[in-house]
Amino acid sequence: MAAYYDDARAIADEETAAGIRYRLDFVLSPAYTARALAALGKGQFGHATRLLSRSRMLALEQVDTHNQFEVAAVQARVLIAQRKFDEAMRIEPPSGSEGVSSGMHGEWLGCRALALAGQGDHSQATNVANEATDIATSLEAVGLADGASVMVATKQGDNPERDVSAWLERLIEWKYLDAFVLTARAHPPILEFLPSEDALSRPALDALRRASATSLLPAIELTPEPENDPLGTLSKREGEVFELLGHGMTNREIANALYISEVTVKVHVRHILKKLGVRSRTEAALLGATTKPA
Repeated sequence: MAAYYDDARAIADEETAAGIRYRLDFVLSPAYTARALAALGKGQFGHATRLLSRSRMLALEQVDTHNQFEVAAVQARVLIAQRKFDEAMRIEPPSGSEGVSSGMHGEWLGCRALALAGQGDHSQATNVANEATDIATSLEAVGLADGASVMVATKQGDNPERDVSAWLERLIEWKYLDAFVLTARAHPPILEFLPSEDALSRPALDALRRASATSLLPAIELTPEPENDPLGTLSKREGEVFELLGHGMTNREIANALYISEVTVKVHVRHILKKLGVRSRTEAALLGATTKPA
């Protein structure tokens, strides 16, 4: 996840609605888990926990071991984000989960490594992080495991600036800044070692803003968005919708052009109006007709 949590929530809400409308029970457990991940990204921990409870119940009813395992991993992340590392370590994978994919197992181990690093068990955190990257190459497994290793480095003072820079560079390339947001919540001092290069620090700071987590940042790092460039606050997808609004296209036409649903377009339009400080899509369309998004 590239830490565009509002967009992720809109897509997950649409998936949930489709599952309910067409009675696709197998869709609902992963849909609720996706909604929980979006809520976690925004720091809405209680809401994320309630969604995971619903997802787990459905996964149990369907004897879906993979989704049960995924729920357990996300539950651990919710606790890690709140620095409840002991509670996160008490979460156990579901019985019969020995046959889950290597990627899912690696993600689970990455979460365990983060919790261990948070507890201060640096040696075991390093061992588990290495185990995660040995058995899986998925973004989640490697991103979370590397986050645990970086957390250990910042606590032990083992050249953390270099490790943080290398980690961020990989996350930006992979478009998986969600791992950065989670690790920053788990261990805010990591933000003191953000690289000076704008190409690395800017995406990281933007991800924290989208996660409503700027309170974690040292005051010196809080560079406000330029007041004369509200278009710079739009996500890539919002910029695309905004540009089509400027061409006078309807929600249905925009949906067809971007291969998304009308419901998703409506969500993007609502976010655009809020970010640009305009009251109607007509005002946004007029602005779009005379301006190009950043």
